[in-house]
Amino acid sequence: HRGALAGFFLLLITILSITVPLMIVLDILYAYDFLFLIFILLFAIFLKSTFALTSMGKHIRPIINSLEQNDLEGARFHLSMCVRRPTANMERSAICSAAIETVAEGVTDSFTGTLFMYSIFGIAGAIIYRIVNTMDSMFGYRDSKYEEDKPQICTVFIVKQKCSLFHGFNGRCAKCKA
Repeated sequence: HRGALAGFFLLLITILSITVPLMIVLDILYAYDFLFLIFILLFAIFLKSTFALTSMGKHIRPIINSLEQNDLEGARFHLSMCVRRPTANMERSAICSAAIETVAEGVTDSFTGTLFMYSIFGIAGAIIYRIVNTMDSMFGYRDSKYEEDKPQICTVFIVKQKCSLFHGFNGRCAKCKA
């Protein structure tokens, strides 16, 4: 299938264009004693960029606020921003369950999975894990809702990945407006 092959090459190009230059820079900095402090600083910044715990709170907090105010429509709307399933007819318990599931998946994807890959494969493993995980969530679904937007999403993804590593370290880039 052409789409799967294109997705594989996109994944490969993204991984290589981000991890190889990063590892070269870190290896050079590590090799010289007088650059070791810079190595530690960059290593910490790049490693931190693979963890994304605060963004989950930004998505879940509006759901919790809506539920606390007994605003089921608002909670459904905010939940629809986090999940792919239909939320229009969800009851309070289903909204709570979906929100908890979203947090659990987010913690696994953005913290424990990254930490596990880092513990086995180092910083390159953590970065590759985040790239694969992000691409899976952006391109891994086979539904018509996002099918025609995938080329634009693909471009934004690559720009945001590079910007988060090289400019802003927070997923947003002032230079690229991504």
